[in-house]
Amino acid sequence: MYLNNSKREVTIVGIGMGLCFILHILVIRQYENWFCSDVDGYICHAATFLGKDWSGVFRNTNRFYSWGYSLLLMIPMMFTENLSTIHHIAVVFNAAMCSGILLICYKL
Repeated sequence: MYLNNSKREVTIVGIGMGLCFILHILVIRQYENWFCSDVDGYICHAATFLGKDWSGVFRNTNRFYSWGYSLLLMIPMMFTENLSTIHHIAVVFNAAMCSGILLICYKL
């Protein structure tokens, strides 16, 4: 039984998205300390959006970080103040966005 081309393409894209997600989660664990320092700026903006005073932390970060990703990080910050948990959720967000890029490219 052979799949027609459209089902085959969807299957290949789905497998690619799954592999991209899994590999991203596995590889990013090796760079956890580096990645955490990069996310601090976004977390500071998210804390500011939630009305938390992180001025002491924010003073030491670059204010170049955009606000769009910070809006996404506000969601876990509303439910927990544990920075390790927020960081791990950010890793999952990044993996989902990276695997979602494959779907966007396929649809274009």
